[in-house]
Amino acid sequence: MLNKSEDEVYEEVKDWNSDKLISSINRLEKKLPQTPEAKIELLPLYTALIEKADEFSESELLGLIRKEETLFGIESAFVKMYITDGYNNSELLDLINNQSISTETKEYIVANGEFSVDELSEIFRRTDGRTATIAIKRISARDSERAMQLVDEFVKNDDDSISDEKYISICLGIAEYYEEHTTPEDIQAMKNIYIPMMRKIFEQGGSEQVKDQAIYALGRICDYDLFKWIIEHKSINKYTKISVAERNYRPMLKWIEEARSEDDILAVMEAMEMRPTLEIADALEASVKQGKLPDSEELNSVIDYIRKNGIPAVDKY
Repeated sequence: MLNKSEDEVYEEVKDWNSDKLISSINRLEKKLPQTPEAKIELLPLYTALIEKADEFSESELLGLIRKEETLFGIESAFVKMYITDGYNNSELLDLINNQSISTETKEYIVANGEFSVDELSEIFRRTDGRTATIAIKRISARDSERAMQLVDEFVKNDDDSISDEKYISICLGIAEYYEEHTTPEDIQAMKNIYIPMMRKIFEQGGSEQVKDQAIYALGRICDYDLFKWIIEHKSINKYTKISVAERNYRPMLKWIEEARSEDDILAVMEAMEMRPTLEIADALEASVKQGKLPDSEELNSVIDYIRKNGIPAVDKY
């Protein structure tokens, strides 16, 4: 069966009854390696099973989800059926607390369940890792002030009760939200609330992993003052700064275009010492020729250094 195309497999299994589908999926999940490719091979069977959601009651689906021997793939299919049928959210919240439920399924529940901001807030408080990241991202999209208050509950604590995973979920959740939301209101909230908060996480982080994730998240927020803070910070390593410079390639072109003195782009000039980028030299030369930037010895020295040592930009962000 698995040597056929997905369409061929689906046509073969779509009329099977649900018991036969469940039995086949369970057998194949145990037999196949736990890889993305193997999961894709099972998609036609999952699809055929999910289409039979109306055949299952709420209690039947919950019983199947909670069975210890239920593997992730079919477990997530049952959860999708439960969510699609609009069953009780409180049961979904209980599943998130269930130790026998796979992490991937919990992430799917948080990402797709019809939860209120209050419910998502409780999920964020109780979970770590990617599950908490998804929760804080969904809260930010619906009520950024509430998300700020929730994050502040954790960040303002000065004790050791916050796990590294929680700190990381805060960093990633905020960064992912602001990569997708760039209205003036979002940017203002970012500058007034989240950037100071993320800096505090960096300063207070108990592990290098937390510090790295905080800077990674901050580097995704393309703001010149923040970029300058990262590039000039003595405690941030060179390789992290190079990564931030690469991510901010397009913003650096904009900052150069808008600059009217070297003071406006000092951080860009410093970044070029660590990650000389040929296209940045082109932009600097163009601004000098147009009279926007001064034809100074220091600026020409930066351009010459880039010409001798530079490489093309990484324009993928």
